[in-house]
Amino acid sequence: MWPTDLARRRARASGRVPHHRRGAEPAVLVIERHGGREIVAHACALAAAAGVHPGMSLAHARPLLGPRASLVRSHRPDRDAAALRSLALWALRVSPEVGLDPPAGLLIDVGGTGRLYGSEARVARSVCRAVARFGIAARGAVASTVGCARALSHHGPDPLAVVPPGGERGALAGLPVASLGIDARCAERLDAVGIGRIADLLRLPRAALPARFGPDLLPRLDRALGEAWEWFDPVRPDPPVAAGIAFEGPTTDAESVSEAVRAAVGLLCVRLAQRHRGAREVALTLARADAVPEGVSVRLSSPSRDPTHLWNLLRPRVEGLNLGFGVDGVMLVAVRAAALRDGQVHVAALGGDRDAPDVARALAETLDTLVNRLGPGRVLRAEGVASHLPERSVRLRSVLEDPPRGPAAAVTTHARPSVLLSPPEPAEAVALVPEGPVLTLRWRGRAWGVLTSRGPERIAPEWWREAEARAEREYHALQLEDGSWVWACRELLRGRWFVHGIWA
Repeated sequence: MWPTDLARRRARASGRVPHHRRGAEPAVLVIERHGGREIVAHACALAAAAGVHPGMSLAHARPLLGPRASLVRSHRPDRDAAALRSLALWALRVSPEVGLDPPAGLLIDVGGTGRLYGSEARVARSVCRAVARFGIAARGAVASTVGCARALSHHGPDPLAVVPPGGERGALAGLPVASLGIDARCAERLDAVGIGRIADLLRLPRAALPARFGPDLLPRLDRALGEAWEWFDPVRPDPPVAAGIAFEGPTTDAESVSEAVRAAVGLLCVRLAQRHRGAREVALTLARADAVPEGVSVRLSSPSRDPTHLWNLLRPRVEGLNLGFGVDGVMLVAVRAAALRDGQVHVAALGGDRDAPDVARALAETLDTLVNRLGPGRVLRAEGVASHLPERSVRLRSVLEDPPRGPAAAVTTHARPSVLLSPPEPAEAVALVPEGPVLTLRWRGRAWGVLTSRGPERIAPEWWREAEARAEREYHALQLEDGSWVWACRELLRGRWFVHGIWA
């Protein structure tokens, strides 16, 4: 289910497929185009239950799904392979040795990790549960050999199998010979003589196997049984992008150090551009003679590889560094980086105007400057929340935090005050009828005459919050006698009045 699970995750991340109620999930089909035909390459469990199978045409598969919504995506093996590598890098938190088993498998060496988790079986269960939280269906097996674990995970009867050392022969006996990973031609030859299980294969004389079924069968069998060694190449994270400049000798000249840092910034941006990435956090280290290294770091709100912008952020920090008895060299490392695609050149820039406006870039550079001067906790971004209640409809996040995936929460089009009081201030109101209009408002120790009363606007809390389900409110926009506008609300359950906001 790897291609279909990835297709579902990507669709949800882009906001094209909402989270459905239980039992109403859309069926996912991954197709390939052969000439003018669209052929199903992979079908999710829901589609398979409806009778859809790989090799079927899309035109034939759609009627089998009936009224159920469907999500159809083209097969992209390159993207699936990149996602598999990303998952392998994530699994490095479990074991330092993680390898790829394409097209949809991981090999994790859990030898010795049982001391941390209690047992190797618990390691496997925790990995499967974590992958399931990503929305990816997974099967696993723990064995002393790579071949045995691979065969059980693909063809075993249980979603998670654990084979004790020395039990490989018994665990493999009931599996089909195809679980050894042999090619289709060898499997056909074995089937032609009635050998469908590994137990049947083990009863044959070993000397006759290579001549009759090819040279690859016997080595695969030996590796699965632990009679021959098998290894895998573990994945390694890509090293961070870095740039350094070494001096011929220690220097205490601050201007020379600054020029070296500026040159390192330019070199770092060139290397980031070669990888199509932008820096999110940059760390600078000065190698000092006869002293511990001195370093600073800057964080960015969005990926950037603009040397001028990075230098403007680093320059104030560099000026405050202690050079000690001299600096031997500088090292600049992009501690965090993210993909940064090349963008279209602005039309005005093609005409010779190098100051063509780029609003997004200018905003990001301004935010980075404010963060590095004021601190990350003082520069915040307002983010909409799916709630009708005013105090819950906005969440403040640091601009350095990654925005949440998926579609943003809808923002109401109703008029809202520019200042929201927290907590709301108690008030008393006199109205012709409970629903308004409001005639007078006693607030902040004074009785105010009301010139204009608009409303009411009834707002209720989220229906799933049972304790607040009946705590409805009615809001009124009131213009007081001094011309100011306030946002007053009345709790329907208790009849109390509050002033919740002010139009500045």
